[in-house]
Amino acid sequence: MSAILKPQITPEMCESMPDMKGWELIDGKPVEKDRGEVPAPAVPTPPRTPEEFEAMTDMKGWELIDGIPREKEMGAESSFVGGELLQVFGPVVRHGRLGRLFPSDALYQCFPHRPKLVRKPDVSFVRAGRFPNDRPPRGIMRLVPDLVAEVISPDDLFEQVDDKVNDYLLMTVPMIWVVNPALRTVLVYLADGTIRRYTAEQELLGEPLLPDFRVRAADLFPDPLPEGVDATGSEAGAAGPTE
Repeated sequence: MSAILKPQITPEMCESMPDMKGWELIDGKPVEKDRGEVPAPAVPTPPRTPEEFEAMTDMKGWELIDGIPREKEMGAESSFVGGELLQVFGPVVRHGRLGRLFPSDALYQCFPHRPKLVRKPDVSFVRAGRFPNDRPPRGIMRLVPDLVAEVISPDDLFEQVDDKVNDYLLMTVPMIWVVNPALRTVLVYLADGTIRRYTAEQELLGEPLLPDFRVRAADLFPDPLPEGVDATGSEAGAAGPTE
């Protein structure tokens, strides 16, 4: 037996039907309209000033990028390397009373070309005598540091790292270190435009800023992984757990 075709409903018939609230007539067929609530469009977060950013208590590990808070990507390896940098710089700076050394939570707002930019380099150094009474401020620092070091994390994008370096170069930071744990290399940018690349086997020098500083680049990094072991510490190609 052939199927019986239902007659199409005319607009007049649809109008007279009492139970069609929330329905539309599409080519003669009643179609219920989606009754779900349409989400309101997202309201963009208003740009924050550096002062507002400084007052926010939950922004540790974040920077302010043109008024928008952005979390810094950090991993265990990059945190370890940042700690090693502080340890190797510390004795030279303290012994010579050369200035102040800061870890990764120090804030710098010293970028006139980007007034709502606050950077937090992984390690930074300011020469003695540059702070009033030789005391760092309690909050944001508004002077250009003499040395910054940025340690690349696994999730860092090239353009983000390059953006940081460009900001520091525009402010003529005398020495910029970009430390790459994955490649075990260090790029050093100097104020005269020189760029030096150090591999793990080479010795890093602090000249001209820290003339007594020297360290083998390999000493900044964890020991290389044994052959056949991946970054998680598992043997490459090893089978997963079985039932």
